[in-house]
Amino acid sequence: MKKLIISILVLHLMLPYVFCGSNVQKNKKELKNIIKEVSKECPIQVDQYTSIENMEYSHNTIVITYGVGLMNWDAFRSNEAALRSNILLGYANQQNEFFKKFIEAVIRANVDMRLIFIDGKGRNFSVYFTVEELKANMPGVDADPEMLLKSVYDNVKMQIPMEVVKGLTIKDVQLDKKSFVYIYECDESIIDIDNLNNNLSEIKKGIIENLVVNGVTLQSLTSGIKATNRNLVYKYVGSSSGKTVIVSIESDELP
Repeated sequence: MKKLIISILVLHLMLPYVFCGSNVQKNKKELKNIIKEVSKECPIQVDQYTSIENMEYSHNTIVITYGVGLMNWDAFRSNEAALRSNILLGYANQQNEFFKKFIEAVIRANVDMRLIFIDGKGRNFSVYFTVEELKANMPGVDADPEMLLKSVYDNVKMQIPMEVVKGLTIKDVQLDKKSFVYIYECDESIIDIDNLNNNLSEIKKGIIENLVVNGVTLQSLTSGIKATNRNLVYKYVGSSSGKTVIVSIESDELP
């Protein structure tokens, strides 16, 4: 957390210099300085499963290396189109002011972006975005809420099954006209399904609080749900008993 705060402060201090003129070379030079300072603070934790391991400038391209965990790597790797779509929609729908300004700085400097993903076993692959693609999806560009939800759906679908905590695994996700549904399997040797059922209000409160602090994917999810007046549903199914516990959050309850 300290490293992330330092990085944000560095970026806020330097961003005014990036925007102070129309000279692309000057903007590019200042952006290189930003990247250099941020890279000193790596690794930077982005969310529970993702960290920025490195950031560098190479051949008119920003290269950001992410460490990723807790996912179905083969499915993640084989769905590049869905991943690209989700990333670009996330940029367009970005709520974080620091990140909005950073993407705008990248565009102002007229550089491309390469994202490299590496898992705990050293496997890696990358996706590449031209500056033209970034311009078309820069923060503030209105995103179709149905596309946002479909993007989140595709992003989750390509990673399942995904164990989010020990004993709790996302097994499926569903999207229909009324709801966006996460389906979890509870390992009943670890988690008491009846205990979940007896603490629905606390679980619901925790989910809503997590939506406030989590990353781009959940921002897109909540924006899409509120815009389409759907419910957000979490369905927990016991691995041995088959018992089901459902937590439903209406759109007007979302942050």
